[in-house]
Amino acid sequence: MAVVRQAATLLMILGLTLLGPVACTGSAPATKPAPTPPQIRAPAMAAPSHLPQSARRLLRQRMHRHGEAMNELMWAILYLDYERAEALGAEIAQEPRLARPLLRDATELNSMLPEAFFIAQDALAQQAAQVAAVAPDQDAKALSEAAGGLIDACLSCHAAYLRPPAQP
Repeated sequence: MAVVRQAATLLMILGLTLLGPVACTGSAPATKPAPTPPQIRAPAMAAPSHLPQSARRLLRQRMHRHGEAMNELMWAILYLDYERAEALGAEIAQEPRLARPLLRDATELNSMLPEAFFIAQDALAQQAAQVAAVAPDQDAKALSEAAGGLIDACLSCHAAYLRPPAQP
């Protein structure tokens, strides 16, 4: 998990390095609204070969809106828009989750997803709630730490999606 945390930290540093000069070119009064985040399209994620098309379709539909919400949350965090970070963190934490399969049979679509996906899904909700919990304190360091935990959960889920589960 330390490697994931280091990768998350590097991603945040890269984002701040590239966007810091743009975002920090002056000090705005506290009454001014946060800058509008740039419209950046994320590249399409590779399709994993270990999941059937039906499972990928299920996730694609669900993850499109989730990706937009996560993008908005990351910008709110980077711009220290605490109010928006709190609202988005709470919204993401409360999103309906895919249910764990009751049985591991072919008739249940969720049974095609690895257990690691469900573990990461739960961690994402917990970490998003943590972002929402620390945002009202307006403590940039605490918000950064909560965002790091959220990125850890994201990377764990993406790894579960992209890599086939280990065979026993």
